[in-house]
Amino acid sequence: MNALTLDKNALAQLDVDMDKFDDTSYSQTQRIGEAVEWMGYDGFFIPSARAVGQNLVIFPIKRSYDDLFQVIYEEILEPKTS
Repeated sequence: MNALTLDKNALAQLDVDMDKFDDTSYSQTQRIGEAVEWMGYDGFFIPSARAVGQNLVIFPIKRSYDDLFQVIYEEILEPKTS
C-alpha cells in the first residue's frame, strides 16, 4: 500500500486551520483526502483530531475486493483534553 504520512507541520503548510481541526465539520479533511487521492496514493496517515494518535485513511476504490488487512498493533486511545 502506498500511503502518505501527514503530520501537523505538513497540514499547516497546506493551510489547514489547526485551531479548527477538531471541529465537527469535515470539509478540511475531505479536501485533504481528495488531494491525496488525486496524487495517486492508496491512503494516508493523519493526526487524530479527537485523540492522541494517528488515523489511517484508506481509499477503498484503490483496493481490490480480495485485499485483506491484518491488524498488527492495537491501542485504545484516550480522548484529548482541552
